[in-house]
Amino acid sequence: MPVAANNPYARRREFVGAIVFAVTAWQLSLPTWAQETYVPLSEEPGHVPVLENDIVRAVYLVVPPGESTLYHEHTTDIATVTLEGTDLENQIWMQEPTVTQRNAGRVAFSGYAAEPYIHRVANVGDGTFRIVAVEIFPPPDPQFAGAAGRQAPFEQVLDNDRVSIWRIALAPSQSNALFRIGLPTVRIIQTGGTLAERINRGLLESRPAAQGDIQWLAAGDSVSISNVGQSEVVIYDMEIK
Repeated sequence: MPVAANNPYARRREFVGAIVFAVTAWQLSLPTWAQETYVPLSEEPGHVPVLENDIVRAVYLVVPPGESTLYHEHTTDIATVTLEGTDLENQIWMQEPTVTQRNAGRVAFSGYAAEPYIHRVANVGDGTFRIVAVEIFPPPDPQFAGAAGRQAPFEQVLDNDRVSIWRIALAPSQSNALFRIGLPTVRIIQTGGTLAERINRGLLESRPAAQGDIQWLAAGDSVSISNVGQSEVVIYDMEIK
């Protein structure tokens, strides 16, 4: 039976149908990235946790050529060390992507606790992208603002009120003397080899150190390291303030 022209329910259905059609057409007109959602960093499957305690959570990310992460949100302060670099496409949520070159050995810090950040990264280069990211949980502790430095062969490569990052490159047979860890520290192997390590005057222990290996060093520990292998070993120590 034909619907009367003055039937208010018919007009309402037509109005709603027009809105649905318009919204659907608008959604289809959006770029693909504008139709996606995002997840917390802890739920992004490429970011694999390798160390977690009350102070930090360290995650290891590997992105092969042609692959990408999901959109994910950072809500804590974070420091990173790039283990292997390549050309990356970084896309901030609801923005167009940009391409940058990330080199091995790059260190960075981002204060996402104050300003959360949503993005995804895609590997548009020829090499594999590998990075260690360390989330920092507690707020800055004023007592560590002027923490003591380290002596050579350590080189400070980043310092702020949240973290100090030190780089040490040990040639074969090179070592550093026993020294005291002043702040809680995440040790990251960037270029692997074989190390002999002594902690708190214990036994000197030799161990393989692979790229991406992570070690927790507590404040107050005394540590010495020696390169007993045949190739240079590069280490980054991330002191948490």
